[in-house]
Amino acid sequence: MSVSLGEQVDISQVLTLKEAFLNELGEAGNALSVQGGEVVRVDTSGLQLLLAVKRHCEKNNIEWTWESVSDELAHAAGVIGLTEQLAFNGFQ
Repeated sequence: MSVSLGEQVDISQVLTLKEAFLNELGEAGNALSVQGGEVVRVDTSGLQLLLAVKRHCEKNNIEWTWESVSDELAHAAGVIGLTEQLAFNGFQ
């Protein structure tokens, strides 16, 4: 299953993205891929959501993979030290 983050991963979209993740996790089986290549705006609340969902996946043996990560998303994660936790290592 796949979730597209769209252009904004910020406070204005956190609830919508949370619902999208919950819907996909209910159907994901053992894998979830995330498309973040279109993200142009991101804030800490959006990064917190991504980290919470990724940790949920880890605890429940659901494989998390990134299909794409925008420069803005990778940079924002790097600024607050979440590059490794969000597994952006291949996208910097």
